[in-house]
Amino acid sequence: MEAAPAKPTLKTTMLTGIRTQLRVLGALVMREMITRYGRENVGFSVAHS
Repeated sequence: MEAAPAKPTLKTTMLTGIRTQLRVLGALVMREMITRYGRENVGFSVAHS
């Protein structure tokens, strides 16, 4: 018989959720930058000037 997988703790569940939220936020920021400044690398550097 196989052992049952360990139940995730609140800490690991919370860290996974925070990590997911950060990835979503990063994707939204990238989408906004591409929408606003275009796909050329020059557009991103102009945004920071």
